Amino acid sequence: MTSLFQTLLPEVESVLYIDTDVLFVSPVEAVWHNFLMMNKTQLAAVTPEHQDSSAGWYNRFAKHPYYGKLVMLMQLARMRTFGWEDHIVPLRQQYKQHIRWGDQDLINILFHFHPELVYVLDCSYNFRPDHCMYGSVCKPASKTGAKLIHASRRAAFTDKFPPFQEVYNTIAMV
Repeated sequence: MTSLFQTLLPEVESVLYIDTDVLFVSPVEAVWHNFLMMNKTQLAAVTPEHQDSSAGWYNRFAKHPYYGKLVMLMQLARMRTFGWEDHIVPLRQQYKQHIRWGDQDLINILFHFHPELVYVLDCSYNFRPDHCMYGSVCKPASKTGAKLIHASRRAAFTDKFPPFQEVYNTIAMV
């Protein structure tokens, strides 16, 4: 996915990629501001996949760090300079038998070998049902509120997660 943006948008320096089931509950400028927080080596900003080390597939089974890429700030100019495709393609060949989650796995493998490329956003930038399913595990969202709400697990369309369903229904009525 990220290679696609670099190829299709050669004149663009930075993009904010979000999944289709992510809603902004804060101004997009507040999210975009994180580009200014990145140092000169960081080419992507992502959130950890899980805050609770006992939860989540990556925490339990993967042999590398685990970031969610469904909210991802990408410095495309830096990715091109780094040679993103030159790094990703060989990793795909090397790990293809172990890749379960497609490009997300590849991104995580790359960031495992190059942690200096990653700016880590807190969980309020990708607030998901996992953060409140069995209690509040996203402390930044508890303090200052979620900035983006991600309705993974079809949270907006099931009675299992009423707050997510309510937010999505309210926005759908606008």
